[in-house]
Amino acid sequence: MRPAEAPPLRLTVGASRLAMASCAALGLGAVASIGLSDLPATGAWPAAIACMGWGLWLAWRERRRTPVALVVGAPRRGGGRVPVHLDAIAGDWIAATWRGPLCVMTLAIDGRTQRLVLWPDVTGAAVRRELRLRAPRQAGAGDAASMAP
Repeated sequence: MRPAEAPPLRLTVGASRLAMASCAALGLGAVASIGLSDLPATGAWPAAIACMGWGLWLAWRERRRTPVALVVGAPRRGGGRVPVHLDAIAGDWIAATWRGPLCVMTLAIDGRTQRLVLWPDVTGAAVRRELRLRAPRQAGAGDAASMAP
């Protein structure tokens, strides 16, 4: 268990080039799938243009995302929520969902639930390892009766 006096973890989360490339690739894949379908050309061309435009718009929106300052405090004794500051606004880190190197942080800030996605190109391996150590502990099954018969 980490000591309570552990220094806070400070990082700046900005736009992800990997997320931008993924959005553009999804748009391009949608165009290819529409082109390979049996849609008539009168319906396929507008749909393909709309899909590519949507993918590019998502990539552009990710590029314009403003960086946020995230400060993660030490875990509280006994588990539960972890104190965080998002752009100097205090809150709690409720849960973390890991999908390989991708982390989705669920935060409670000003009474609202917010999600922050940390892509691997924004956070290095050392920062991801530190986040895993500080992540709030998930409660397991309370008793054996929660299992289906």
